[in-house]
Amino acid sequence: MQKKCVNIDWLEVFCLEPMSINKKGRNTAEVIEKRGYTVRKRDYGTPIYNEVLFVYEQGIEHTPIFEIRRSPRQSEGKNILPTNACHIRLTNQYCYSKHPIQLIQNFIIELEYTYKQIKRIDLCVDFNKFDNNMSPAQFLSLFMSNRISKLHQSNVSLHGMDKWDGRYWNSIKWGSTSSNITTKLYNKTLEMCQSKMKSYIQEHWRLAELDVSSNVWRVEFSINAAKKGFMNIKQQDMYKMKLTDFDTRDKCLFIFNILSQKYFNFKYVELNKDGTFKRKDRCKSLELFKLRLLEQAYTTRDLKITKDPDRISKILMNRCRQLSQDKELDEITRKSASNLFKYYYEIFDRYWGT
Repeated sequence: MQKKCVNIDWLEVFCLEPMSINKKGRNTAEVIEKRGYTVRKRDYGTPIYNEVLFVYEQGIEHTPIFEIRRSPRQSEGKNILPTNACHIRLTNQYCYSKHPIQLIQNFIIELEYTYKQIKRIDLCVDFNKFDNNMSPAQFLSLFMSNRISKLHQSNVSLHGMDKWDGRYWNSIKWGSTSSNITTKLYNKTLEMCQSKMKSYIQEHWRLAELDVSSNVWRVEFSINAAKKGFMNIKQQDMYKMKLTDFDTRDKCLFIFNILSQKYFNFKYVELNKDGTFKRKDRCKSLELFKLRLLEQAYTTRDLKITKDPDRISKILMNRCRQLSQDKELDEITRKSASNLFKYYYEIFDRYWGT
């Protein structure tokens, strides 16, 4: 099996801010700064939101941690979204941090947002060759010559070079712009050479023992408005997606394998004796990734909607976290506060899917 590097490349959630007296969201730039962050407001908003905020570590402004779109616009005197709606995106560099899910969870708790759902998450695996030892260039040659065909997602867009000695493809995307899930295969090394080299991505490649001296390719699934989750192929059970489904690399790889089973599934194009095309489900499969843990159906979670943690509980949890980091307190007090924080955190873990 070839070496792989799995990561989250985009993480964006939809939340509700705590309400102010005038029934609008109260997590303004000034409120966030009082919590110990540096905030910069963009000069312009978006078609949906009036404000775009960039949140930095206090005193460190070279790389923002979060991008927050807030203060929904009104349309003919009516709000398209709740007045306290917002979108919080973890910036790309912090998506490659050690615990990106915990990072955005802690921020949501600290600022007392009400988490609603994942808006978009991109899950990617980087590699030099597929598990069957086929290079991505060979794979694209087979696909473009119609010797293999993909199941699902018939919309295709490509990028490449048209040279005298042949055509060389470096990027292919399946799925329309309105699809909940799109699939992309592209030369990540070439993309970074053409745009911007990202040392934090290259560092992950080295840790995963990829050959950085040759081209590193990426298969990426972009999941939009992911509140519906996945369908268990064998039992037809709906699995609702939660942030905690992505909080470890093993979980991310497991979800990647589930998506690969449907959205990166290829068959050899074969003909019947009379020259007609065989049905896809009767053609030989091209196994590109050796999928693990998929022989048995994964366990579905309880989708019962539970009540959100109340504001007092969130305040207590945040206060325990602050006390555990207060160096002026004695060690026993800090340790007790730390244990309480972990206790609250484990309890709150079950609320992230609601």
